[in-house]
Amino acid sequence: MLFYAVHNSSIIPLDQSYLRVLATPRTLKNDSIAMLSGVVNITDKHAQKEILRAIEHIARSLGIEEQHGKEHEDSDESLWLDDYHLDEKHGHKVFSEEKKAVKHLP
Repeated sequence: MLFYAVHNSSIIPLDQSYLRVLATPRTLKNDSIAMLSGVVNITDKHAQKEILRAIEHIARSLGIEEQHGKEHEDSDESLWLDDYHLDEKHGHKVFSEEKKAVKHLP
């Protein structure tokens, strides 16, 4: 099986050893935000709004909230222990935010 990644707007093939280093659940989420951000400038205003909402929910699933126009990590209730593991108490919110994000994708 061949895997690919997006880097600087280029698609590059990955071997499995490289994949193990790069493709953590958190990095894949960040890649998703980057890919969606690349298409947010479409002319369809409704689709644009929905993509921005999906990005917002993916960011929340990473524990990133926007406050006063600036991003900050929510330190009161961390969703992630590390790049691979969710917090036992609050990690369920990751799945809730992912579900909301998918509903906004056109």
